[in-house]
Amino acid sequence: MVPSSRIVGGSKSTFGKWPWQISLRQWRTSTYLHKCGAALLNENWAITAAHCVENVPPSDLLLRLGEHDLSTDSEPLGHLERRVQIVASHPQFDPRTFEYDLALLRFYEPVTPFSANVLPVCVPNDDRSFIGSTAYVTGWGRLYEVVLVEVISGEDQPHDGPLPSVLQEVHVPVINNTACESMYRAAGYVEHIPSIFICAGWRKGGFDSCEAMNCFVKTNTP
Repeated sequence: MVPSSRIVGGSKSTFGKWPWQISLRQWRTSTYLHKCGAALLNENWAITAAHCVENVPPSDLLLRLGEHDLSTDSEPLGHLERRVQIVASHPQFDPRTFEYDLALLRFYEPVTPFSANVLPVCVPNDDRSFIGSTAYVTGWGRLYEVVLVEVISGEDQPHDGPLPSVLQEVHVPVINNTACESMYRAAGYVEHIPSIFICAGWRKGGFDSCEAMNCFVKTNTP
């Protein structure tokens, strides 16, 4: 299983709509480039996917908060940047199955004060079920996967679609894992979805995300 970076079937979000969204960047030769999404938890911590920071030293990471359009600095409110002091990946993270794919990032300097485009996400304080709720996926992942027919093999091969500069969003329903597994089987795949996973998506497909993303329940209430 290999993750890919996509927000499939989404649309451009409006500035400041997702103020906890973070662009996680990694040092590449001469600059920091966007790698994954992250979410602001409080003034000292953010959360991201563990596979995004696996084997990456904290000194190579930079968090950009309040970002909307990666291609310009001309926005209604400016962004903030924070260096990463500590990377704390979940001790049970499995890079093969992506179970416990979580990592906490501690800033060198706290994020204060908050502003209209930089606010922490509300996190549920219990183990309530969100099945039947609407989830929103946000990020700068690829807009679609291009499938081309290989002339030699005659088989369809996936190729990466374009990367957007503006933060994308897409809504998907949260469904129970048993129904999710049956949808995979109907599509010709056999997948076991552990109880720690949340499955969200449409049976018809076309709206999706992988990596470089965050998923939030619509109400965003604690």
